[in-house]
Amino acid sequence: MSRRRGEYLDPRTVRRFGLLVKYHHPRAPETTARVIQEIRASGGQAYLPEEYRGRLGEAVERVVHWLPLAELAAAIDCMVVIGGDGTFLQAVRSIAGRPIPVLGIHLGRLGFLTEVTVEEVPAVFEAFRQGRLQIQPRALLQATIERADGSAWGPFMVLNDVVVNKSALARIIDLRVTVDGEFLTNYRADGLIIATPTGSTAYSLSAGGSIVYPTVPVILLTPICPHALTQRPILLPDTVRVEVVLEAEHEDVVVTLDGQQGYPLGFRERVVLQKAPTSLRFVTHPDRSFFETLRMKLKWGE
Repeated sequence: MSRRRGEYLDPRTVRRFGLLVKYHHPRAPETTARVIQEIRASGGQAYLPEEYRGRLGEAVERVVHWLPLAELAAAIDCMVVIGGDGTFLQAVRSIAGRPIPVLGIHLGRLGFLTEVTVEEVPAVFEAFRQGRLQIQPRALLQATIERADGSAWGPFMVLNDVVVNKSALARIIDLRVTVDGEFLTNYRADGLIIATPTGSTAYSLSAGGSIVYPTVPVILLTPICPHALTQRPILLPDTVRVEVVLEAEHEDVVVTLDGQQGYPLGFRERVVLQKAPTSLRFVTHPDRSFFETLRMKLKWGE
């Protein structure tokens, strides 16, 4: 699929780069220093969370600006993630819905979210200086957990998925699902994944869900090990409101958000999900398509 015309990261206005780093990785200090060198060569400045002091080496610390993590997103024009897909999801949480472009650099093999390898860093920043880094909007889910006492947790912004599942010792759980108020089904399963197109290549894929191109406007429902084999994954338009209600008592059930946060779900409590009002501004690789990433990650054609 050829790339369409869209928004690009503008080197004339993007000057302040925040860095979130998997700092305990052995390649983190060297890679962070290389990224900062490219940022400075582009006329920019690098900002790091104060929590990283003393962890990335003198070559990094003498040329960066320090801010508390809670203040970082408000001070930058672009976020650069150095780590893996988990670090990328942490960055999404940290920007809290702000319209900040996010670029992912993987310290190991390339990821679905961290598309750039360490070796590609110089070429990618050269593409940035040439105005060739495209920003692709990625849909977010907005999730709220409504509790039995009338209170609520959330709303939360989720890039990949919301998972409702049992603990290791719990029995099969019963989940009643409605779409825009209309009953869909009762899933009897180990759990249910509600995913964005971006999240279709994460847990949902492992559970047998479809791979969805990242900009297709859908929400995915993928049951985890359903009791009835006729209960299959389903794609819904991203304009709907999905409600998931726990229909069985005394179950040890947890709602997990992007694999980063977990909350208990009790009898007759519900998870309410819909497309978030804002999108993530995802900076894509300048020379690698989503299809190429699929072939490399999933080893298609080998």
